[in-house]
Amino acid sequence: MRILVIDDKYVDFEAPICMTMSQRKKLIKFLNKMFPDEYKGERIVTEKDRSHPSPKTSKKWTIDDLYILLTSKDNIRTLALKLNRDEMSITMKSADFMPEFFKWMKNNEYKYPITKEMINKFLKERGRK
Repeated sequence: MRILVIDDKYVDFEAPICMTMSQRKKLIKFLNKMFPDEYKGERIVTEKDRSHPSPKTSKKWTIDDLYILLTSKDNIRTLALKLNRDEMSITMKSADFMPEFFKWMKNNEYKYPITKEMINKFLKERGRK
C-alpha cells in the first residue's frame, strides 16, 4: 500500500484497499480518533460515482503532455504546474501509462532518448489515438 501526500496537506491512498468489515470498522475508529473534527460519516461510492470525471480531471493527455511526463526529472508538484494539472492526475497517469510504455519500449527494442514519434506509435498500436 502506498500513501500519497498531495500539496503537503492532502493524504490519499494510491488505490482502493480491500478489507474485511472488522478491518474497516477498526480503520474508521482509528481515523475518527485521530481526526475527530474531520469525520463526517461513511458514504458508499458506486462505480458510477467513481468513474464520473470532474471538469478538472477530464482534460485529455496530449503527446506533448506524455512526452514531458516521460522525460522530465521534475518533481510531481513542478510537473503539475508545467502541465496545468493537479498532482493526483500526474500520479495516476504515471502509474497507468509509464510502466506499459517502458515495457513496450523494451519489447520493441527501442532505446533512449524517448521521442514524441515513439509515444505516437505506442498510442496508435494500443488504439488510444
